[in-house]
Amino acid sequence: MKPRFILYILNMLVLSSFIHAQEPVKTAQTSLSVQENQQTLVINEALIAEEHALIDEVFLEIVEHSTKASYYHDKFNGKFTANGEIFDNQGYTAAHRSLPFGTKVKVTNLHNDQWVVVRVNDRGPFTKGRGLDISKKAFLDLTDSTKKGVLEVKIEKWTQDEG
Repeated sequence: MKPRFILYILNMLVLSSFIHAQEPVKTAQTSLSVQENQQTLVINEALIAEEHALIDEVFLEIVEHSTKASYYHDKFNGKFTANGEIFDNQGYTAAHRSLPFGTKVKVTNLHNDQWVVVRVNDRGPFTKGRGLDISKKAFLDLTDSTKKGVLEVKIEKWTQDEG
């Protein structure tokens, strides 16, 4: 066999074993760097396994510097979302007024810097002053308790394209 082909096979085996050993990452902590003269943030060298796909570099575009986020009440479990999916409060999903369905957003609690990534699959919130409704699971990843019910958050849109 040619050395190039052997190297290719070895790379595929190593990558395959990494992908299958890696659980999907819902939250992660990593350092962010601000690109010069841009409002785009970049997570460098972050490997995020999601549905067995690796993303080497993720770009973040700030949607809201500071807004309020609340969580869905349990009564919405099993109901249809605006895009036709069945809502699950144990998933990582969100409602936003204008972001396209399927958009992944990073939601950061501004009081403790905890963050999660959720996927927009619904419209809302319809309460004045709120910018995002998120699933209870995502909400609890951002805070210790649901007693308060509303968090001050930053919303960033995840893309694989710069700018």
